[in-house]
Parts: sequence; structure tokens; C-alpha cells
Amino acid sequence: MLRGNRVKLGPIKREYIDSFLKWFNDPEITQYLVIYRPMTRMA
Repeated sequence: MLRGNRVKLGPIKREYIDSFLKWFNDPEITQYLVIYRPMTRMA
């Protein structure tokens, strides 16, 4: 794990799925993507 004052980088874990979905579906973030497809949680 790498840690800085404002960021922490580590492996992707299942507990982060809801946060990732929130970011990946946020119009403020996706407006800068060349290709975008909405993401959902699949069981």
C-alpha cells in the first residue's frame, strides 16, 4: 500500500464497489471520458 497526505493506493477490494460505481457514474467525472457506459452492481 502506498500512502500520501491526500491519497492511499492499494489493491481493489469488494468493499469499494459502491464507491467505484458512484465515481464511474458521476457526470462530473464521466464528461471527460472519451468512451463511457453506465455501470451497475451485478450479483
